[in-house]
Amino acid sequence: AVVSTQSTGMAAQLLHSTINDAEDLDVTAIWQVIDFYMESIVLTRENDVEQEAISLSKLGMLYHHVLLQKGRAKEVLMKVLQLAHSLQPRNLSEEKWFRDASSII
Repeated sequence: AVVSTQSTGMAAQLLHSTINDAEDLDVTAIWQVIDFYMESIVLTRENDVEQEAISLSKLGMLYHHVLLQKGRAKEVLMKVLQLAHSLQPRNLSEEKWFRDASSII
């Protein structure tokens, strides 16, 4: 879980610097961000459902808002909602990752 959290953190930092510090979008850096999110997803799969959902949510938002791949974003965010459903009866309405995914779907 620690490595997956580190991967998610590195992805967030790289995404932030790529979007805010560069004049043009660095597609190579964006693919590195995707790789970090994918690493986190693989490391958490079936072990930490919430962390997997968080990483998927961030990946889906990247597809939706940065790469403008709406179809791919929807596929990823549907998986987030499926994972969220598996966490019931927990109320996830206050979780940013859940609200983000729900707002797109």
